Amino acid sequence: LPKQYMTSAVINSIVAKNSDSYGNFDLERIPEEYRTSEVCECAVSKSVRNIVHVPVTLRSNTMLQHIVGYSLKSNLHLLPLVPVECWDTQAAYQGVNTLSRSETSYNKGRYHSVSSVDYKSIQMFLSYVPKKIKTGKFYRSLFGISDLSVQNLEFLIPDRHKQGDYFLRVARKNFAHVPVEKYTYPIFMEALGKGGKTTFWELERNEEKRDKLFE
Repeated sequence: LPKQYMTSAVINSIVAKNSDSYGNFDLERIPEEYRTSEVCECAVSKSVRNIVHVPVTLRSNTMLQHIVGYSLKSNLHLLPLVPVECWDTQAAYQGVNTLSRSETSYNKGRYHSVSSVDYKSIQMFLSYVPKKIKTGKFYRSLFGISDLSVQNLEFLIPDRHKQGDYFLRVARKNFAHVPVEKYTYPIFMEALGKGGKTTFWELERNEEKRDKLFE
């Protein structure tokens, strides 16, 4: 815009009319005194990289939700710009879910996985999540809300949180990863019950597991 038209009223009017369009704009080109909450929210919704030019006091949870979306892997470097108070459990779960999806390609009428889960990116993401969110409940909930394998979860979850119903969740997802010393009747029932992926015959064929089951 020509300098004489660069006013708050004009900028807000343009943003309001284009909030639903696919085009983006560079927030850096708008004078800081005109970067209102509405203008900044719109700018980040168009391009998350605009958060660099958002005044710290105006950075929000909504902006964080945009960052943890589809392109999170290439935008991890933006997470330090998000104030701690903007984080919540939903954003943390969304980030893990985004990064736990394998990349796919479409060929001959079918989708094919072309890469495995990048657990190192998930580990990096979790390093930015505030400590107050990363409770035992948060980590154990990853068994139900993510596509991560037990192997990945074992790597990502700190040992201090591998207690309570942790091994019940492991048993439900992949009984083979439950240590023998953790075998209990409830754990066997969890593996065999609704949602479990182990059959009675698999246990019966394994002498060590069978003996524990019928102790």
